[in-house]
Amino acid sequence: MAMAPFPPVSLFVRVTNFFPPGFERPSAIQQRAIVPVLKDRDVIAQAQSGTGKTATFSISVLQKIDQNLRQCQALILAPTRELAQQIQKVVIALGDLLNIEVYTHPVPSYLIV
Repeated sequence: MAMAPFPPVSLFVRVTNFFPPGFERPSAIQQRAIVPVLKDRDVIAQAQSGTGKTATFSISVLQKIDQNLRQCQALILAPTRELAQQIQKVVIALGDLLNIEVYTHPVPSYLIV
């Protein structure tokens, strides 16, 4: 199955400069999950480590942020501190690309976007 490239809009274009080479095309999990999330569908996604799950939901969440609305629009919870710290790095870096403010608890277990 041939993978379609990321659509040339907003965050997708800028993401290729943030992630390592080879991120020009979405992984299988990204192909299946990003668009349904953007269409306000509930999504449960499971994939192996290193397949882009964090980027998948981070991109989806950040794409839905209304920058004119100055209030919490997303809350990301993680079951462990280590995972929260990993997610924090990705969301903050992607948020910077869109000028979206991301706040974290001093001991990250959740992020407020």
